[in-house]
Parts: sequence; C-alpha cells; structure tokens
Amino acid sequence: MADSGKWTILIAEDDADLNNGICFYFKSQGYQCIQAFDGAAALELFESNIVNLVILDVMMPVKSGYEVLRTLRSHSGVPVIMLTALSEERDKLEAFAGGCDDYLSKPFSLKELEARVQALITRTYQPGGKVISDLSFGALSVNTERREISLNGTPLVLKRKEYELLYFLLCNPGRAFSREVLISKVWGDADINDYRTVDSHVKRLRKLLGDYGDCIQTVWGLGYKLVLRD
Repeated sequence: MADSGKWTILIAEDDADLNNGICFYFKSQGYQCIQAFDGAAALELFESNIVNLVILDVMMPVKSGYEVLRTLRSHSGVPVIMLTALSEERDKLEAFAGGCDDYLSKPFSLKELEARVQALITRTYQPGGKVISDLSFGALSVNTERREISLNGTPLVLKRKEYELLYFLLCNPGRAFSREVLISKVWGDADINDYRTVDSHVKRLRKLLGDYGDCIQTVWGLGYKLVLRD
C-alpha cells in the first residue's frame, strides 16, 4: 500500500459538500489535500503546488474538467481520476482520449475512490509497491536512500539544500517555479525572506553541473525551471 503521508491530492470539484467530504476523508487517511472549486482555480493550484494526483470533476464552472485535463496533459503526466454524473460511454471515451487514468461515475463510495487512488499512486510512483531508490533523469541519476545525485555516473558533492533543490527540480521537469515557491518547498518553514538564497544555490548547482548546468533555466520575472536533455 502507498504511504499516504507522502502524497498530495488536488481535489477539483465544484460541489462544495462533495469536495469537502472527499477532502475530509483523505485527510483522515493521512493524505495532504488541496481544494479547487472551478477549473481555472484547479490549474492555478496545480502550477503553484506539488501535486501527486488529481481528482477532477467533469462539469465545473469557468473551465470544464475536459479543458483542465487537456491543459494538464500538455505538460504533465500527473495521474488523473475523473468524476462525473455522466454515465454514457461517449463521455468515458472522451475522458480517456483526453488522457485521464481512471474514471468514476457518481455516486461512488469513498473507499472505492481511495482504492483507485492507491492503485494509481502505486503504479505511478512505486512499481511493485516499493519506493524507487534509484531514479534516472537523462545524464543525472538519483539515489534517494543515499541522498546522492550523480552526473554521468559521478556523484556530485552537494550540501543538503543543494540536493533538495536539485531533486525537487528533477522531479518536476519543465515546470517553472517562483523563488517564493522554491523556498516554501525546499526550505519549508525556515524564516527565509531573501530570495537571493535561491539564486545563490542555483548558481552553485550550475557550476557543479558543468556543461549540464544550463539545464537549470532562468524564467525571467518568475524564477527557475529544469529542462532535461541527453
């Protein structure tokens, strides 16, 4: 079974009672939850948080679930379970054609939803039910047990926050993050108000990565993103 405490679920559902009910249930099971009540808010929250799985209602205001799904699939492979009161075959086919991973018709039991969430998380992040300790990102590889990142097989000498920052960016390739978000995700509750802390860590990482350093790209007016290359 997936370790629920590690995973963050974005719940995008405009029915407040249902959204709150799903959130309450999954929090009681140890998951972290983020709530959105329309499609536009769902996309904004996805971009500003680290989300491991999305529970996405089809019929939402501002942007429909199908629109949200298309936008997500343009740059992310995050697992998506779609919820809908629509039960016709063409609706399910449209959802799967758009790239959803699972589909659940209303009404449904929360235990069934949880079982589907656990199955998707296990399949996506924990093949065989075991946490992956060795991850490959092109020329870069990560051993999470040793907290070690290697470039072309040679371990990099990284300080703790350098490792955590690079690992965070590697796990979110192509996604741009503001300095504020990076401080929140990497430094957590530490009292850091100077965004130049991020800049100095990025500068050192680029130096350590040598010719591969340009994979950490500056997004002007925002922050940084990591773009993988061979």
